[in-house]
Amino acid sequence: MRQITRFYRLWLAAAALLGAGPSGALAQNWPISESAREEWQAVGRVTLEGNARSLCTGTLIAPDTVVTAAHCVTNGETGEPVPFYKLNFVAGWHDGEHAGGAVASFVRVRDGFAEGAGATRPKLAQFAADLAVITLKTPLLGVVPMPVAAQSEPQGPVTVLGYQQQRREVLTDYIGCQSTAMDPDFLGLSCAVVSGTSGGPVFEKTAEGWALVGVVVANTGQSDSAIKGLAVRVDQTRLAPLLQGS
Repeated sequence: MRQITRFYRLWLAAAALLGAGPSGALAQNWPISESAREEWQAVGRVTLEGNARSLCTGTLIAPDTVVTAAHCVTNGETGEPVPFYKLNFVAGWHDGEHAGGAVASFVRVRDGFAEGAGATRPKLAQFAADLAVITLKTPLLGVVPMPVAAQSEPQGPVTVLGYQQQRREVLTDYIGCQSTAMDPDFLGLSCAVVSGTSGGPVFEKTAEGWALVGVVVANTGQSDSAIKGLAVRVDQTRLAPLLQGS
């Protein structure tokens, strides 16, 4: 999980003052219930073979397509994409059980993302570009993909899910998390997301059911703020360039 720099903290504080900001009861995080496991099978672990500490979260949006954060699939030192054949996605992982898994066959990172020692910081555009799509070598036909929202305009309760470094074996639900649309690129979250949740989904409940509206990218480091986490907005239009040719 990336930490927000001082520049971003100042920007977040200004955004909170200008907008309503997330509000309501303090968000808590707990493993999902047994009854909820089937509903969230499309959410899974993204790991890098040979790296025991590697852990992120991703969401299956098509039988062979996973959405996650760009910093989950790039080398933090060089900024280059990791070897795709070492990336694995396992859907619905829970205490050793899962709904299916596959290795990546291709990874596409949003234009403008910069990571590593040579990256120029701070630039909000780099955070806004923290989004990636993994194409799986083998489609997971037994898992129902999650739909992507037509528009990302959540304001209020959302469901934020992710695996955590300290709770690697089960999917965690950030219960009571609130979202606010801070600007055209970001969603502010009232829940203090932690390492491992990077790439995790932000779901909004619509009349048709759950829809993906964001991808978790950072913890603001501001425990006393209404905005504790940050997600990049996701919708069909924003994802389209990443899905072309995948």
